[in-house]
Amino acid sequence: MYAVGESAMGGCIFTLYFADGTRLAYGTGNLIDFVELPQGKSIYDVIALRPNEGEAEQTMTTRQYYWCLFAAQPRQNFMQRLVHALRFR
Repeated sequence: MYAVGESAMGGCIFTLYFADGTRLAYGTGNLIDFVELPQGKSIYDVIALRPNEGEAEQTMTTRQYYWCLFAAQPRQNFMQRLVHALRFR
C-alpha cells in the first residue's frame, strides 16, 4: 500500500482479502500498519491487499496509535571530536 500511495488527500482506501474468502474494506489515514482485524483473524490470514478498492463500502479503521516524537543529539564523528579537542587546549 505504501508503494501505491494515498487514495485520497491524507488517507488510504484498500480492501484486505482473507484465506477463508471474506474481505474487508478499510479507510485509514496514511499510517496503515495497525489495521483492526476481525475477531479470530490475524495478519497471517491475509492473502491479498487491493489498493483503492472498497470506497463505497462500510470501512474498518486502524487501531488507536500515538506518535512519539523526540530528538537526540547527533553523534559527532572523529574529525568533529578532534577539532573540538584541539580548540580548547
